[in-house]
Amino acid sequence: MVLIKLKADENARSRMIEIANIFRAKIIEVTPETMTVELTGDPNKVQGFMELLKPFEISGVYTVWRDGHRKGDIIPLSRQLRIDNL
Repeated sequence: MVLIKLKADENARSRMIEIANIFRAKIIEVTPETMTVELTGDPNKVQGFMELLKPFEISGVYTVWRDGHRKGDIIPLSRQLRIDNL
């Protein structure tokens, strides 16, 4: 599972929600300036999701579960997957 925090103004938010729905991601938090999305799936699914989010400003990408770590650990995803421009 990954958590992705995005800068989300009113204009970008609807497109972000559309992308999240395509990947069956769950929007877990919305503020006037940000949106946090939860995505589960294999690395290819995460990579594809991240590719579509490139036009938006990503302020954080974290995973909550990964082999070799305790459940609940929050680890920057960029240490686990190759994600450019984070």
